[in-house]
Amino acid sequence: MKHIFLLTFLFLLSACNNHVHNHHSSTTEEIMDNSKPVHVDVKVVPDKPKKGQPFSIQAKVTQDNLIVTDADEVIFEVWQDGTSQHTKIRSKTPQKNGLYYIRPKFNKAGKYHVIAHVTAREMHTMPQKQFIVQ
Repeated sequence: MKHIFLLTFLFLLSACNNHVHNHHSSTTEEIMDNSKPVHVDVKVVPDKPKKGQPFSIQAKVTQDNLIVTDADEVIFEVWQDGTSQHTKIRSKTPQKNGLYYIRPKFNKAGKYHVIAHVTAREMHTMPQKQFIVQ
């Protein structure tokens, strides 16, 4: 009689363990399937800044069309075309609309490049944009 009780107990324990394990696996897969990429839209405002005048370089960070205001890091890497000197500037705290930004001022006219290094929600993206300082 003790053996039957023990075998029944072990069978039930095994069945419960399989149910918990299978449920956990499917939940993990659902989380992985629902992960969406982080998207970064870089803008220069105004689009053709004037030399010696401050302007704004902005990165709007979204995920699944929702604004991301909790990015781990947003750094703008900026350089003038034809030079090897790159400057990295950490963004300001994001505005409520999800814009991360810097306010640089360049004293030389010409073509510039910017890469927004964005780390958010365990993802990293590096969109690049060119712009002209007049």
